[in-house]
This record gives sequence, structure tokens and C-alpha cells, in this order.
Amino acid sequence: MSYSTWGIGTDLSHIPAAWRRFRHRPVDSHQRFWESFRDHMGMYVGRITYEGVTAYLDGYDHAGGGVLLDGLREWLAATYGAGENLVWAAQVVQVFPEGRPDSPWSQDQHTRAVEGLVALLEEFFQHLQDPAGAPPRTA
Repeated sequence: MSYSTWGIGTDLSHIPAAWRRFRHRPVDSHQRFWESFRDHMGMYVGRITYEGVTAYLDGYDHAGGGVLLDGLREWLAATYGAGENLVWAAQVVQVFPEGRPDSPWSQDQHTRAVEGLVALLEEFFQHLQDPAGAPPRTA
């Protein structure tokens, strides 16, 4: 039996035992994922670059139904005046005091950008817990 094609009508009754091992494992919360990702980023993305981190988070968010980063674009626009017509990763770079560095980025620039991204996401998640806690601010 081949598992090279998965589609409607695929017989999954004979999946390998190793694939069933974690079948009943509880799904972690998005908050747990974020804490693990933030603290062990290299485990998730390998070489830590701004593009790698934002691509991974975007993929995780998409796979999770858009729950993790829901409202981030709007919050960045309202709080920091970042361009409403940009994707969130481009908005984040606009928020940095020095703006987007010229390409190619040095490893130090990637590190600073990722640290800034993490700080902004922490602020956003805090805002989600207490929306009335801080008034919107602009640039």
C-alpha cells in the first residue's frame, strides 16, 4: 500500500504504528506555542532571520485558522500608524526607528529585527489580554 497520494477515498485504516503514537496527545494552546517559539526560536526555524521567523509565524497562523495573529495588522496600523495596506511583516519593519535596512541584511540587523518583532508581538498579545489597558499611540 502506498501513502504517496492522499485524497478522498484514501484508506487510512492501515497507517503505520509510529504515526499513531501521538494521536491522542492534547493540542497545545497558541499561548504555549508562542512561549516555546519565543524561547527556542532556532529549534523552529534553524538560522534565525527576520524573513524566516515571519514566514514560520505566518504559516503557523495560516494553519491554525488565522487565530494567533488575528487583528495584528489593524493593531499595528492603529497603534503605530503603520501602513494599513501592508502585510503585518512589512508593517513591523515600518515601526522600527531606523526603518527597513538596505538589502542584504547583516546578521546583526536580522537579530535586531527579530528582537523588535518579538517585543511588538508581546505587546500585541498583552493588548489582547487587556484591550483597554493602553491607549492607541501613533509613530
